[in-house]
Amino acid sequence: MHIGHGFFKGLYLAFLFTIPMLAGYYLMGRYNTNYSILRNCTFAFKDAFREELFYRAFLFGQLFRTAKWGFLPAVAINGFIFGAAHLYQAHSIAQSAGVFAVTFAGAVWFTWLFIEWNGNLWLPVFLHFFMNLYWDLFSTEQSALGGLMLNLPRLLTIVLSVYVTIKLCQLNNRHLNLNRSNLIRQ
Repeated sequence: MHIGHGFFKGLYLAFLFTIPMLAGYYLMGRYNTNYSILRNCTFAFKDAFREELFYRAFLFGQLFRTAKWGFLPAVAINGFIFGAAHLYQAHSIAQSAGVFAVTFAGAVWFTWLFIEWNGNLWLPVFLHFFMNLYWDLFSTEQSALGGLMLNLPRLLTIVLSVYVTIKLCQLNNRHLNLNRSNLIRQ
């Protein structure tokens, strides 16, 4: 992982991948009228950078690369801690379970992209940034949970990113970085 590597590629791909969220939320017509673009961009970037640097680059990186854990155990610890760190958003047991599930799944997805894009931390940073920014801009929810209509554009973003990542590997005659040999241990 090199922090100076892939900035513009990460920015471009993250914007491309999050177009379903931007378009979907825009078409839903829900806007936050108390929105400060500069303030929210600053907070969204700061939070995304801090969380991706810690959870993906450091925590997952230490377990996967340094300790030679496989992807599944390393991402399980990463996802558990990432999910638990977002429980402050919930106000009930059911909501806690939902927030935990969504953020745990997000940790797995961000980490998979981090691995498949050869340690380009900027891709998950900018994905996290745009997703949080759109979530706030369109005043969707106070937590990461959301409802069915709010999660459809988010699901399309995830599907698009997975599809493009796999398709580019195939077009470049390259195998995915994550495979059977590094799922459980390295």
